[in-house]
Amino acid sequence: MIVSNLYLNCEDALSYDGKPPRPPVDRRQMGEGAVHRVFETAPATSKSPLGPHANPDPRWVCLGIGNDDEFGRFCEVADRTDLAADSRFATSTGRAQHRAELEEILAPVFLTRTAQEWETSLLGAGVGCVVADAMSHFAFLYEDDQAQAIDMMAQTEHPSFGPYWRYAPVIRLSDTPSQVRSYCELGEHTRSLLRELGYDEDQVADLKEGNVVTWPAEDEELATAGS
Repeated sequence: MIVSNLYLNCEDALSYDGKPPRPPVDRRQMGEGAVHRVFETAPATSKSPLGPHANPDPRWVCLGIGNDDEFGRFCEVADRTDLAADSRFATSTGRAQHRAELEEILAPVFLTRTAQEWETSLLGAGVGCVVADAMSHFAFLYEDDQAQAIDMMAQTEHPSFGPYWRYAPVIRLSDTPSQVRSYCELGEHTRSLLRELGYDEDQVADLKEGNVVTWPAEDEELATAGS
């Protein structure tokens, strides 16, 4: 969980002199800049190819432009070379300062083509753009080619209800491989952890009696039977 959060909040995981502030997400949570956000597109056409588990009418793309050269290529694909020549938008700094203006200009531009057309044409020009709603989140986790390639989901088993699927470890290290285990019951490892910390059985019992710690009821029954 910690590593996953670091990936999602990587901007807050490093610090250096002169580091610019983290770009704020807009009020509608579309993104953190005019060229790093999602845009609505035209409805899909009946000729659009559909793969297994695909959304028949994707309407959104996620755009990611990292530098001025990419913005210039984007403008060429979008038939808006005037934007690359506009002093307000020609540089990354300018696009950040005039973010709202550029977003207002680009919104109707993206409505002129389908999501798949934008992805195909922009990726072909070396500009980051992917269909954001190509399939449902559930289908993506289990059926997307990339999700399968990295084993995003893994099967495990819980003693209460048997086999089930869960997300796999984000990081895999060769010397200390991660283990895919079932989720923990409330307090499942309380006693074993306290023993590791040096507490004896009487001290553990006192903590339980004082409602400082807890463990599953079945563990209590096993402990009673064992004694």
